[in-house]
Amino acid sequence: MLTARSNRPQASGKNSTSRLAGLSREWPGDFDMPDLFHPARNDAALASALGRFAQAASYLEAELIMTLTRLLPVGEDMGRLLFAGNQMRRNIELLKTISKNPSVPLSERHRKRIDTLCGRAIDANDDRSRLLHNRIFNDQDSKPGEYSLFVERNDGSPSIFYKITIDDISRKTVLIENVIIELATIPRPKFSLENLLAMRGGTVEKEYPPATRQVLPRLRVQKSTGRLIAEDDQTTKQSRERKPK
Repeated sequence: MLTARSNRPQASGKNSTSRLAGLSREWPGDFDMPDLFHPARNDAALASALGRFAQAASYLEAELIMTLTRLLPVGEDMGRLLFAGNQMRRNIELLKTISKNPSVPLSERHRKRIDTLCGRAIDANDDRSRLLHNRIFNDQDSKPGEYSLFVERNDGSPSIFYKITIDDISRKTVLIENVIIELATIPRPKFSLENLLAMRGGTVEKEYPPATRQVLPRLRVQKSTGRLIAEDDQTTKQSRERKPK
């Protein structure tokens, strides 16, 4: 379970022993541990848990794209073109919106199921952002398998330490895998012509428009001014009237 406390990962003292990443090397003075030294290098179980979590999150992202493609009358190539460039949260929002559209022929049971799965997918996306975009540290006072997830704020608010365990990460991975399995069971709707027309926002029946022939005026150069004018121009008519018969 994640618990939070605000702090900054550092050690102090003239010859402080690092409390981060399980290292025993002595560092002089105050310091911030270089990012190179992280607990996953020394704990194979943590590295395995994080790797499995990262892969589950990537498979969830792919399954969201495939589910969106199934809910629309498009092929896989077009689905990837439409959705693969989106952030995962955006695709979750799209899936939720599309599933509620009455022109998409889904049963009410499937609509409610997708709504629930979208909520769980948003939680998974938040976990992915925290676990894969922030640093994990090891505290000397922590028990085996316990770590601190350091979330550094960029808005001026205090940064946060989340206490997290390998078991927490593994549980989150299983939850993501369950969402993937359930999304894969959402069937492709059977679209009819009526459904496709409804997706256009409604139709109005009208007579086919008759062909119209547009007559363009003939142009000529006016000798006195050098301008290009139409044959039926008023100036042309006046000049013709002034000509002697």
